[in-house]
Amino acid sequence: MLSYCFVLTVRLEREGPAVAACVGLTISAASDVGRIDSETWTLRKTGKKKVDALEMWCWRQMLGISSTEFRTNYSILKDLCIRQRLSTTVQLRILTFFGHVSHRGNDSIERLVVQGKVEGTRPRGRSPMRWTDQIKAATKCSVYECTRKATVRDEWRRITKNLTHLDSKY
Repeated sequence: MLSYCFVLTVRLEREGPAVAACVGLTISAASDVGRIDSETWTLRKTGKKKVDALEMWCWRQMLGISSTEFRTNYSILKDLCIRQRLSTTVQLRILTFFGHVSHRGNDSIERLVVQGKVEGTRPRGRSPMRWTDQIKAATKCSVYECTRKATVRDEWRRITKNLTHLDSKY
């Protein structure tokens, strides 16, 4: 894979330094935009698909690939040596932030905001997805179990790495 990326870099430099610079600029810009307050996002499946679609649209526009050409997303990401999708980076940051907040003491205001519940009833209709619901969906266990696991930092790092590693497969 490393030699393939080296060949791609040489090819991009032959085609012009502007293309290689565009790849680096797009990666840094997309990463910065994707990381701004992404810890607080509530990312559903449809939102994740939209983020992935936007990312692929940007790559296709940058490379000049028309919509009539048959190129898979996997082949484009492989050509650009992209190892982790933007939506996976967002999910990693959400899980990391949850672990960070869970390490704090019981009297922490951040922990109370993230893990606390509001008294009363919700209005009628479909209930909106809570931030903790995506933690439960990603880890497939309760918030209490996630909090308990997150208190052991090495275990939580292993869990987040496994979750995002499985998700980063195209």
